Amino acid sequence: MLSSNAFFRLWRAIGDGFDVTSGQVEGCPTCGALDDECLAIAVALAHELPQCTVFKSYHGVDAPNVNFDKRMDSLCRSDECIIRHIAQDLCVSPEDSVRAKSGSLLRLAVAKAASFPQGVATVPGENGEGY
Repeated sequence: MLSSNAFFRLWRAIGDGFDVTSGQVEGCPTCGALDDECLAIAVALAHELPQCTVFKSYHGVDAPNVNFDKRMDSLCRSDECIIRHIAQDLCVSPEDSVRAKSGSLLRLAVAKAASFPQGVATVPGENGEGY
């Protein structure tokens, strides 16, 4: 849940855009008991850690960080599950989160995200889609 685009949108709406606080984590809506689909998504994200690990320099030391934007398809799978469990009546889709997260993810010639779910255009007008 906390690695999802859905939590990112919630954090951007209620947070300061810099720190994720324990109160935000504890106050995050949950899907209830973990079902097989939730567990499968968690296992898939865990297996994707090596390819999503990036390094940022902090005071001259490279510190590992995880950027699941490199597997946007997996984040959207997570978002679909979350929406189905806690926000079915909001008429939102995982694609809405991708587009709201960062327009640059979709506009760059070489997108930051390595893989997008089928149907999400990475360039305005591609496949007849816009954003």
